[in-house]
Amino acid sequence: LLLADSPGGPALLAALRPWFAAYTDWLLTSDLGLDEAKQANNHGSWYDVQVALFGLFAGQTEPAQQVLGQFREKRLLTQLQPDGGQPRELARTISLSYSLMNLEALTLAARLAEHLRIDLWRGQEPPGPGIRDAVDYLLPYVPDDRHWPHQQIKPAGPIAGARGLRLAALRYDAYAYEQAWVTRAGSEAPRHRLNLLHATPVPSKPTPRFHCH
Repeated sequence: LLLADSPGGPALLAALRPWFAAYTDWLLTSDLGLDEAKQANNHGSWYDVQVALFGLFAGQTEPAQQVLGQFREKRLLTQLQPDGGQPRELARTISLSYSLMNLEALTLAARLAEHLRIDLWRGQEPPGPGIRDAVDYLLPYVPDDRHWPHQQIKPAGPIAGARGLRLAALRYDAYAYEQAWVTRAGSEAPRHRLNLLHATPVPSKPTPRFHCH
């Protein structure tokens, strides 16, 4: 879509959209796709994101409506503890990496859901943990993860969690979320491709609420 107005852009989109429509159909009907849909961890989250993202791009809103309409009950309420921890990701040997990767899927699903007037950012009925709880659980460990209380057998990398934290910063007007990944990324932050995709948040008064562990 960034290339849509460039020379050759319309032809490129005309060729890509049918390909992604076919791929979305494959995700929804193939044995591999159906198996991923059943997964209760980051695999399931990212499956839903792919179905929604590729479906919306290809003009297929029905699959996106279905997976995003069920996302809160099927993903958020089953994957998150009341304090925002992600037990299925915390059980991994690189638990911070997996938690941040799944957080990106949760926030991207919420961003895509906005196109369908579905609000996954705020708490709704039935009550339970939400995306902001997941962000706040991880926030204290993003700038410096030396005190992360779970297993992490290799470094998470300087830009881990960047997209999830930026989307959360924009939606919740909480600049500390943006600051956390920028501090972690250091010199890589200004040239990250994320800056092409989502606006850069600006400092504001609200501060995030996070838990100490």
